[in-house]
Amino acid sequence: MHVQSESPLQAGKELPSLTLPEAGGGLVRTWDFHGRENLILVLVSDPTSASARHFLEKLALSYEEIRTEETEVLPIVRASLTEADDIKRMLGWKGRIMVDETGEVFSRYGVAEQVAVIIADRYGEIYYRTDASIKEIPSIEEVLSWLRFIQSQCPE
Repeated sequence: MHVQSESPLQAGKELPSLTLPEAGGGLVRTWDFHGRENLILVLVSDPTSASARHFLEKLALSYEEIRTEETEVLPIVRASLTEADDIKRMLGWKGRIMVDETGEVFSRYGVAEQVAVIIADRYGEIYYRTDASIKEIPSIEEVLSWLRFIQSQCPE
């Protein structure tokens, strides 16, 4: 199935609801987090790349700290369910990993680089998006800084 590219999601726009299979079984719906938690979506087009795995490893190590900011991290990998299960196990990932086997989400949202990071508040407003070559992936400190900024805007 061919999906036309839409304009990339930008800061100030609303994050669309996504439903994708989850590594380990089941479905993840971003709408289930609406009104409850901020979201970090990390779209990884090539999870076998050493640099992308390194970023995911850093996220995995920072997962508990990120969770203290009332935030869920949802990697979306372009891989098979079996590959995603292996990635989750290898990283020791405590959360969910969403799977986009066909690359439809990547195409739909104009993700052209190896990694895209989208940070949205609990109501779905996008505060930050970057499509990064591996050299330009944001640091964990930058991600945490955005989350703290969002929390200061939405103190409840």
